[in-house]
Amino acid sequence: MRKLFIMVCLMLCAMASASAQTNAGKFTISGTWQAGNDGDTVYLVQQVQRQMMPVATCAVKDHKFSLEGVAAENITVVSVYGSQNQMLTAAAQPVFAVSGAKISIDLPNNERQAAHIYGEPNNEVWQKLMAEEQRFSLSHKDLYDTMNDSTLNMLERFRAKQKIDSLNLTFRKVYVKSIMDNMPLPICGLMLSEFQNTFDESDVQQIMSAMAKKMPNDPYYKAVKARMEALEETAIGRQYKDIALFDTKGNMLRLSEVVRNNKLTIVDFWASWCRPCLAELPNVKRVYEKYHDKGLEIYGVSLDENQLQWQAAIERLRMNWIQVSDLKGWQSAGAQTYSIQSIPATILIDQSGKIVAKDLRGEKLGEFVGNILK
Repeated sequence: MRKLFIMVCLMLCAMASASAQTNAGKFTISGTWQAGNDGDTVYLVQQVQRQMMPVATCAVKDHKFSLEGVAAENITVVSVYGSQNQMLTAAAQPVFAVSGAKISIDLPNNERQAAHIYGEPNNEVWQKLMAEEQRFSLSHKDLYDTMNDSTLNMLERFRAKQKIDSLNLTFRKVYVKSIMDNMPLPICGLMLSEFQNTFDESDVQQIMSAMAKKMPNDPYYKAVKARMEALEETAIGRQYKDIALFDTKGNMLRLSEVVRNNKLTIVDFWASWCRPCLAELPNVKRVYEKYHDKGLEIYGVSLDENQLQWQAAIERLRMNWIQVSDLKGWQSAGAQTYSIQSIPATILIDQSGKIVAKDLRGEKLGEFVGNILK
C-alpha cells in the first residue's frame, strides 16, 4: 500500500492543472518545521505547463514558514518541500488547495516521516484516509514481509502477493465510503476520477448518482460522466465514431475514408514517448505486413505534442501505415472521442463500421485479424 500511496501522490500532483479554470483565487499555507533552521528554504511546488515547478518559496524563521499560491476554481494539488543545504529533507504531498483556503502544515523532521496537514476539509479527508490505509498495511505486515522476502520460494511470495492484491481491492470500499460521506467537497470528484477504474461498477454507479444530485457542476464528475458516455457509445458492437486528423504531410484524413476502403481497420493509439507502445510495435508490424494485402489497414493516432519527435519516430521505427495526429497529447480529438485513458490502445472496425474488438495486443491481435480476414 505504501507504493500505492506514493503513486497516488504523483498522479494527483500530475492533475494539478487539469481543473485549472479562469476564476482562480489565492490560498495560503503556513506551518512549522522543527528540523528547519533559520535560512532554510521551503518550496511550494505546482504543475505549470505539464512540468512540476516551484511557484513560491520562503525562508524559515523560528521554525516557521508561510507560502501563498493560486488555486483553480475547483481544487488544485500541490506539494511542499523543505530544503537544507540545497538538499530536500522534508516533504508534504499531496496538499489540496482551494480558493481562499488557509492550510496549516507540520513538516516532518525527515523524508521518512509523514507531514501533518490540517485546517482545510479536503486535506482532513485525505489525511484520515491515509491513516486508515496505514493501519490496514500494518495489520497485514506479515503478508508484505513474505512478499518481499527473497529467501522464500517464488510460489510462497506469489501467494502472499495475491492475498495483498485481493485485500487492496477490498480496501477500495474505504475510498468509496469516504467519497460518499464527504460530498460535495471537491476532493470527492478528484478521487472518483483517479480511482474509478479500481472501483466495482456498482460503486461507481452509486457515486455518480449521488454526485448528480450533490455536486453536478464538479469538473471531475462531469469528465467521468463524459468518459463513461463515450465508452458506452464506442463499445464493442456499436458503430464507430468518425474522427478527422492531420497526416504527416499536413493533409486531413478522416477515419471514415479508411474504414470504407478496407475490410478491417485498426485504430492504433500510441506516442513516440510511450515505452509500452514501442514494445508492442514489432507485433503490430507483423500483423500489418501479413494482412495488409488481404484488406487490413492501420490508422495510427499519435498522442504526441512535438511534430518533429512524432515524425522522426515514424521514420526511425518504419511505421509504414497511416499516421495522423493533432499534436494535442491526451487532449487529442481521437483520444477524447474514444475515451482513451492509457496507451497502447486499439479499436478494430470492420468495413460496415461496426466496432468488433478493442485493446487486443500480442498474439490475440494477430489471431483475431487472421480470423476476420481468412
